[in-house]
Amino acid sequence: MKLQEQILAGQLKLNKAGIDNIARDFLNQIFQSDPEMRPSIDKLKKHRMFMQDKPSDYWSKIQNKTF
Repeated sequence: MKLQEQILAGQLKLNKAGIDNIARDFLNQIFQSDPEMRPSIDKLKKHRMFMQDKPSDYWSKIQNKTF
């Protein structure tokens, strides 16, 4: 079964080897088969995969190019 088919069927299985828990959690959120269950871009930007060891105003600095 192809990746897209697995996602649409809600049957995506991520290999635990090589993918840490934070990344696996992020991928599970974005690969929800129901689009209504997927998080918004703003929520994804707050995910610990992106925010770990970063200041709370990280995305503002990126947007304003003041990093």
